[in-house]
Amino acid sequence: MTSSNLSKWRNDENIPKCDLIYAVAEYFNVSTDYLFGREIPSEITSTDNYTPEEYEIIISLRMVDQATQKLALAAMNGVLQAHKELLALAEAEQKSALDDDDE
Repeated sequence: MTSSNLSKWRNDENIPKCDLIYAVAEYFNVSTDYLFGREIPSEITSTDNYTPEEYEIIISLRMVDQATQKLALAAMNGVLQAHKELLALAEAEQKSALDDDDE
């Protein structure tokens, strides 16, 4: 797919062939209806269960291939683990400071 073709599609100057639409849907692991805005995955049809940030993460992960999803999840898990460790450290320091004040 060339940037020229993509530009023509975006500007409604050309229509992509069916096999290319199918290939794009396969690449992003979505249906062709989803590409055309006719289908929203059922698990994210309601934003009531998510904060805007959570919803953005879900949508962003849907837009990338599976390998990139795994990398993103590993990065998020690393951030969450570091956050957990920092909270534990801060709690230990606070407890230590309280113990020093009691002496």
